[in-house]
Amino acid sequence: MGDLLKIYRDSIKLAKSCAQSYSKQGVTFFAPAFYPTRLLSTVDFLSKNGVDVVMAGGGPGKKFFSNVPQYSMPYDTTGLDESEENINAILNQVPKDSVNGNVAILLYNSVLEGDRLWEKCIRERFGVDIVGSNEQNISSFFEEKTNLSDILIKAGLQKHIIPSTIIKEPKSSLELMMMYKELKDENGRIVIQACGPNVNDIGGGHSTIIAKNFKEFYDACQIEKGYVKVAHFVEGVNSNVSMCAGNLLQSKGSMGAFKGELLPEESRYSSETLDSLLQRGSEVGLTQENTFCLVQPGTLKVVGDKNLTTLDANSVGNQINYRYPQEVLDKVYDIGSKLGNVMALCGKVGLFGMDLIISKDGNIYINEINDRQQGPTETASLNNEKHSLPSIQRIAFLQSYADFSQPQVQEFMSNIKDNSRNLYDASTHISSPFYIKLMGKRVGKPDISKVDLGEGVYRVTKDQTGKYEWDLTSKRIEDEECPVDLDSPENFISINSVSLARGQQIVEGTQILRISGFSEEGSEPFGIQNGESILEPKWANLTDALYEKLFEQQDEDPLQQGAIPDSISSLTIMHGYSPVGQSISLEQ
Repeated sequence: MGDLLKIYRDSIKLAKSCAQSYSKQGVTFFAPAFYPTRLLSTVDFLSKNGVDVVMAGGGPGKKFFSNVPQYSMPYDTTGLDESEENINAILNQVPKDSVNGNVAILLYNSVLEGDRLWEKCIRERFGVDIVGSNEQNISSFFEEKTNLSDILIKAGLQKHIIPSTIIKEPKSSLELMMMYKELKDENGRIVIQACGPNVNDIGGGHSTIIAKNFKEFYDACQIEKGYVKVAHFVEGVNSNVSMCAGNLLQSKGSMGAFKGELLPEESRYSSETLDSLLQRGSEVGLTQENTFCLVQPGTLKVVGDKNLTTLDANSVGNQINYRYPQEVLDKVYDIGSKLGNVMALCGKVGLFGMDLIISKDGNIYINEINDRQQGPTETASLNNEKHSLPSIQRIAFLQSYADFSQPQVQEFMSNIKDNSRNLYDASTHISSPFYIKLMGKRVGKPDISKVDLGEGVYRVTKDQTGKYEWDLTSKRIEDEECPVDLDSPENFISINSVSLARGQQIVEGTQILRISGFSEEGSEPFGIQNGESILEPKWANLTDALYEKLFEQQDEDPLQQGAIPDSISSLTIMHGYSPVGQSISLEQ
């Protein structure tokens, strides 16, 4: 444990030194984003170490820090297509004199379409030099669902591939029927995901449909653009695994480690692109000896729990560092290491993750790669540091912004590589934080807020009958989160990722807020029942009480009772998916 404590202390020391170096050089960190909340912990760290930071994006009136300039949009940018037009719209809100001198770019994730569009647009608008960035266009290749099988085969993970096929052009009814019969599970379920050209997957399961019969499957496959990935439905437990890939080679164009990039002529939809990335990585000197991947223990991810959402594919929460059996923990590390190894040899630098399905018989399948910071990443990273372990979020920061000509940076990254398994094992033995997403649940109509609610810690009481009562007037800020014990008559529970106004309308499937914290043993919000992840009944009572406190009671309608008129597509209403293959813009 002594070596790990030194690595943790070194990670803090190096990150502070790196930030202070940018401050002395007068470099401004520019943090524009469609999802600004995903940048908050890094922005907070930079500002506390004297770095000038400018934020942009998000909804109207949003301001997260009193000492950090933020230029919000007159509309919510969450879920918008990450196009050059929308990027420029965000940048145009920022006065040109707000960014002086050199700039480092801090992004939540790279744009999936286009060649380093944020960097291009920032240069054109502000006329500045970019000295550091975490933008990397290979994300558009690794995120693309049509490439998943090729990537996993290259990583030696064939046995973890879910049987699937890609539909690139219209199919006849007979062809679709044969496909359905081949891939459906014993209960008739089959998974359909929008992918390919002109499809922007915003994450959170919003471009995923679980069809329960052939008619739903047939309707979902009638697309006008993009492709459709059709996959066997694997019954089991979902898990997010956050990771960080990196290398020890110095970037020649900016600060940080060497980053692989797609060339303009390379297709994000071709398996040949993977071979080209690996070849260029080899040519610049990337090897097994100077690349690494850190794997965070898998979460217990809950999808489609009816207490929290009406949409089958909605991700509604995670139990971080879930106590899986040791055999599962070993398999997760092996899978993550093999996948991360291939991506690191391509020049992948920084945060990414994968979604797993752990079947009832113990097999593990890889559902998709998320080449970006995932929802649980920040929570897992903060939890590591709370227990004196280095966080992958901080290591990713150093990979993109540290000076790799310095011997201490090289030594630190070598120690990270040599201790990757030790860091993983240590993370499996620390406390298990959680977050719960409360989603809009009104079918066919929006939920209407009857309160104004902001982030904070709120008092919750339980009477002798077991009924919970939220006191939304009791907002308070605490330095330390209190562990939640639902057997206690009183708890103080954190609500975040929320800005709710009286009269605000929340569309079905849209995230309203997150409940987060640590739970006492026996009060964990999520568990496994009959091979599936669930929200525990005690917590269902507590979240139901909050939902009733937040929203007006509306008259029941036929849709709420499950009687869906034939003229309305059940796929559109129930799964957040349009018949033309476009994912509906909902907040992750």
